[in-house]
Amino acid sequence: MMDQRDLERLLTLAPPSEGRYERESPTLPLPALSRRRPRSGMARLVALGIVLIIAAGGLVVGRWISAPTPAATFAVVPVRTQVTDDHYELVLELPKSTWHTNEVITGRATLHLVTPTTMTVWGSGGGLLGFKYSEVGGDKKLDWLRTMDCGATDLAAGRPVVSPLTKSGGYSADAPPTDFYRVWGEDPLIHLPVGDWKISAVTDFTEVNCGGDLRHNLEATVVIHVVP
Repeated sequence: MMDQRDLERLLTLAPPSEGRYERESPTLPLPALSRRRPRSGMARLVALGIVLIIAAGGLVVGRWISAPTPAATFAVVPVRTQVTDDHYELVLELPKSTWHTNEVITGRATLHLVTPTTMTVWGSGGGLLGFKYSEVGGDKKLDWLRTMDCGATDLAAGRPVVSPLTKSGGYSADAPPTDFYRVWGEDPLIHLPVGDWKISAVTDFTEVNCGGDLRHNLEATVVIHVVP
């Protein structure tokens, strides 16, 4: 027969190594035990066998707390696309294709002259490069809002025009605080909600003079995934 000390030893056995374990006090009092008497060698073997069976079966009084599930991770894969028109090349690059909603989305567009010459082009006074954002399979769309003035820019091989991602847009004055376009307009940085999104770098300019007939309009687009 096992005594009080044997039962307490059983109740403090460590559980298997997976997860985290918190010991609880037994809900029932331990039964009163008879006065301890010397045990034979056979009794010791029986008690040891019970200990091993209980330890293997995980029958120690207590509760299991599951180990936390690690957060999902995504491979960092840069995305890049380019389009050409005559001797001009527009490139759009982002450091990765998957973003979280709380991350600031970054990237850059580059307009190259791919011939060993120098060209003067005319476009919006606000700059030759802009960006568009549109929801894949949805109705949210943000276009490049250009200023209507005209300015000249000199392009040369090895001296491209570069711009980081920027944003533009507007919203109704009576839009609720949760309105997508209002949230977008009031956020100085670039965040997008969950979903797949197209991001486009765009440029529109003419040669010779403002409003000239020789016009170039380029658009380079990548698709990104936004997760919680």
